[in-house]
Amino acid sequence: MDDEPPLVSRRTAKLLTRTCTLHLDGQDLHHTVDRGRWCVTKLDLVDFRRDVRRAVREGQIEPTALDAFDPEDSRIGPNIYTVNEQYIKPITRKAGNMSWALMLHPDGLVCDLFITHAWQEGIYEFMRKVLNSWPYGARSAYCCMLANPQNLGIADLISNPRESPFAAALISAQYVLVVPNHEVSVYMRLWCAYEAFLAYETDKTIFIARSSALRDTSRAAGVAMLSALGGALVGLLRLFLVGWHYLRSWEKFCFWCSFALPFA
Repeated sequence: MDDEPPLVSRRTAKLLTRTCTLHLDGQDLHHTVDRGRWCVTKLDLVDFRRDVRRAVREGQIEPTALDAFDPEDSRIGPNIYTVNEQYIKPITRKAGNMSWALMLHPDGLVCDLFITHAWQEGIYEFMRKVLNSWPYGARSAYCCMLANPQNLGIADLISNPRESPFAAALISAQYVLVVPNHEVSVYMRLWCAYEAFLAYETDKTIFIARSSALRDTSRAAGVAMLSALGGALVGLLRLFLVGWHYLRSWEKFCFWCSFALPFA
């Protein structure tokens, strides 16, 4: 896999090329750039999702014994561990072993949003929920799979949780986005529990990420449509049994309203 060209979008390729020409060392970069600035933008995530889908189609991200995902599935996808091992690590290794975030933005970005998640979730599920729930006004986000240098040992960075990159970014952020998944509770992961505690302690605005509300809206509209049609059928039945001539004026009005509502 390392010998194959990385499958990335044109924009990501341009940023990657710029970073490579600077010959930056990931170890040095992560000790130079403030820990709270290892962030990506919403557009970075849009590109990343598109790139991962393409890598799955091209066979650069494959099912494993630990993650037997369906390459044809477009809703869940490979989990974060698989994406990290087969996609993030190979590409960032070529760039100099920095994180995906600092590969794209070597000077770092101010953290507006802190994303907490469990890693067991599928990448498509994760991205769908994050992009749909991205708070208005947030420009960049800390997401550990993209923020931390995955090819480097980070034991020294997290030995003291209060001084870890997680804590620095969360304290800097205005919002915290919790991303649930269909596999396991987020808070089965110790770091997520600590992040929840820190978010509460520092009085952050906390959101629960969710998929698009379009399905819920469609379901509610369908129920309303069925109710309206039911009313129209009841009106027609009453008209048949009683006769139009004997209906009072307000009953005639209600009948026409119930019949016209589904087509309004």
